[in-house]
Amino acid sequence: MNKLLKTLVFNGELSLTILDTTEMVNQAIKIHKLTPLCAAALGRALTACTFMASGLKNKNDKLSVTIAGDGVGGKITVCGNGDLFMRGYIDNPTVDLPLKQNGKLDVGGCVGKNGRITVVKSMGLKEPYSGSCELVSGEIAEDFTAYYAFSEQTPTAMALGVKIGKDLTCVGAGGVILQALPGAKEENLIKGEEIINSLKDISSLIEKNGAEWVLKTYFNTEQCTSLTPEYKCLCSKEYVEKITQEKIAEIKASAGALSISGTTYYVSNSGNDTNDGLTPNTAWQTLGKVSSADLKCGDGVLFCRGDLFRGTVKTASGVSYGAYGDGEKPKFYGWEKDLADPSLWELEDAEHF
Repeated sequence: MNKLLKTLVFNGELSLTILDTTEMVNQAIKIHKLTPLCAAALGRALTACTFMASGLKNKNDKLSVTIAGDGVGGKITVCGNGDLFMRGYIDNPTVDLPLKQNGKLDVGGCVGKNGRITVVKSMGLKEPYSGSCELVSGEIAEDFTAYYAFSEQTPTAMALGVKIGKDLTCVGAGGVILQALPGAKEENLIKGEEIINSLKDISSLIEKNGAEWVLKTYFNTEQCTSLTPEYKCLCSKEYVEKITQEKIAEIKASAGALSISGTTYYVSNSGNDTNDGLTPNTAWQTLGKVSSADLKCGDGVLFCRGDLFRGTVKTASGVSYGAYGDGEKPKFYGWEKDLADPSLWELEDAEHF
């Protein structure tokens, strides 16, 4: 189960948050079919953004974070709300890179060092809050630390980690974040930074011991507020139904509005296949004429409403087909003859009917 533990440490001068996001990362791996490299990059981003979402004041407040670097993984996007319902994706979920010399996954190479991290928070105000900062290393933790320093002017120390097992699932993921409150003494800031620097293998600690153990062992306290983040889409059934109905209405409203950039041809029961087909008054008559015409990409063929066409038509790539005029939509019957015509039938053995 995902966990987020919050408390104050060092005489109440620093805010502490410890996260276990193992289950969240595994959900992302399952949904996006992530390679270990992409799981580590997206997992770290999910952990940092979950911490950021925990600072939203209201459940309906939302945030969206974009990490746009020049690495092989492409852009990372994470969204969440005050309920800590989080989700995210990475543009190229199946890319991979060789391990670094220390045997670690090359998250910096996946994200890239050149680019920006952008945060947008919607908190019920007239305009959303937006902040941005250049990437520092692409390793995620250093980038978020820089964002908090430059964009929100909040001294922050952060350790993030994602550990992938031999079965390609996440066996440990999480983070430890310390933020200085106003008036925090320099000695406590140094002490907090030293602890963060000692947590380079936070994912292994989460795997073996859990978030509560980290809290007690490194910060000598068990008192905290515990929250349960989830990897969860924010869409409700009502929202999906609303969007679906709006999309249907949009499709209906745009029906018949074809994008024709070339020549428009007209087809009508009252037309003639010797005509040029360029106007309703000089329309073609049959589907055979349409099939044999030299139609180009961007051309359009419009059939007269209320008419009935028999046979088949050979459609051309890039050509739009629609209707013109008033009345019911044109009808198309695949058989060239009207089988309801009595002259096409011969009656035999009438006594059997």
